[in-house]
Amino acid sequence: MKLWLRTNGWDRLARELDLWGAARAVASFWWRDDDAVQPTPQLDELLGRAGRVPLALSVIPAKATEALAGRLRGEATVCVLQHGWRHESHVERRVDEYPAHRPAAEVAAELSAGRRRLGSLFGEQSIPVFVPPAHAFHTGFLPLLRRSGLAAISRKGARPSRPRVWSRPTSTSRRSGGAIRRPSTTTATSGSSSTTFAGVAVVAATPRSLPAC
Repeated sequence: MKLWLRTNGWDRLARELDLWGAARAVASFWWRDDDAVQPTPQLDELLGRAGRVPLALSVIPAKATEALAGRLRGEATVCVLQHGWRHESHVERRVDEYPAHRPAAEVAAELSAGRRRLGSLFGEQSIPVFVPPAHAFHTGFLPLLRRSGLAAISRKGARPSRPRVWSRPTSTSRRSGGAIRRPSTTTATSGSSSTTFAGVAVVAATPRSLPAC
């Protein structure tokens, strides 16, 4: 496995795992797929390949459908994360749903509405973790998360003191659907467009050679 990681552009992850092995420690990973809004053949393939491996789906609250909730019902190893509100940018030239200039009251309302929407659709499958689109979320809004019923945020960035899930490393994304390539295998995405596929996140703090991205 480590040989495959090193020969497929994941050498930094391989070095990180070497450090964990040298420390006789076990790294924890999780699998995240973004931009889910409705059932797709790609989602079916993803769920089939995941099998019993826990999978976190980042769902766009304002665009999520009853059909997606129905498809995930009964999938015991799937949890739903809150992926922004509408996944719409409020700046030019990049994706940023929560830039500094947005009113805090407006942001808080979206966070709360998203939490309620996912709770009503997915019930206990919806967990209080926020995933900002493109990892963009102004730090001034961080206090709004807990007030909106969200316990953690998953994104790139320096480690803050508040609860957060460290999202490094992640795989590539493509508009037609990204994929992690494994020996003789290509895994599909669940999103319909611009999906970041199968984010693998190290959730423990040490040992760590990779910088907080």
